Amino acid sequence: MSFGATICVRCNDEQVLRNVQTALPPGSLPCSGRFADVTFSLSVRSAGSAEQCILYRGKSILARPGSISEGVALITSALHLSVAKHSPYLFVHAGVVSFRNRAIVIPGLSFAGKSTLVRELVRQGCVYYSDEYAVLDEHGQVHSYLKPLSLRAPNTSTRQVPLKELGGGHPRLPIPVRLIVSARYCRDAAWRPLPMSEAQSMLVLMENTVMARSRPQDTMRRLSAAVRNTTALVGERGDAETCAAEILSQVSSARAERFA
Repeated sequence: MSFGATICVRCNDEQVLRNVQTALPPGSLPCSGRFADVTFSLSVRSAGSAEQCILYRGKSILARPGSISEGVALITSALHLSVAKHSPYLFVHAGVVSFRNRAIVIPGLSFAGKSTLVRELVRQGCVYYSDEYAVLDEHGQVHSYLKPLSLRAPNTSTRQVPLKELGGGHPRLPIPVRLIVSARYCRDAAWRPLPMSEAQSMLVLMENTVMARSRPQDTMRRLSAAVRNTTALVGERGDAETCAAEILSQVSSARAERFA
């Protein structure tokens, strides 16, 4: 169980199952009940030097991974998304850091450059909350979703930054949102953001909310609470180090009275 979602994971190989268990969604706890929101089964078999895998969701085949390592990666990704879909919390695709006990939320899907910016903000003094989801409770506060940060190299390979390099894996307290940054990466772009209204902020967050269509009223209520009394900026950014420094300078400015 993670964030109130109950997921069952099965595998016919104990070692492979242990590998999956090392990458479970944050806050995962064992539960003894028979009910599960969704069940995943990974069937693996080695035939000489070849590996055969089948990933099931329920009784349906979800994928036929080309290797055991690919199968573990696919089931891990499916577990995170299933928690987002079945949790009573609202999951928004976003990077999140804490600055002075307030959340800076960077919405965006994969390949949007949010993880690189999150990593740089942490290097410059922020507290790591997530590079995957902003998890919103009914009051619009953000809970940490602590998983290793994924950085993509130019050749599309992925490097995992362990939690110990990001301040550890202990849970963070839920915090209110104080800055929303919609920063699309564009090589050599200068960070000259424009302000967004609360309505524009909600639209940006809604576009990145996992269950926006199936939970419209709950989504509107939580996002409305999240964007209340926030500052929101939109623009193109180039170098993550420079952009992070400018964001923190703006937040720290005496003119940014909302952050006091």
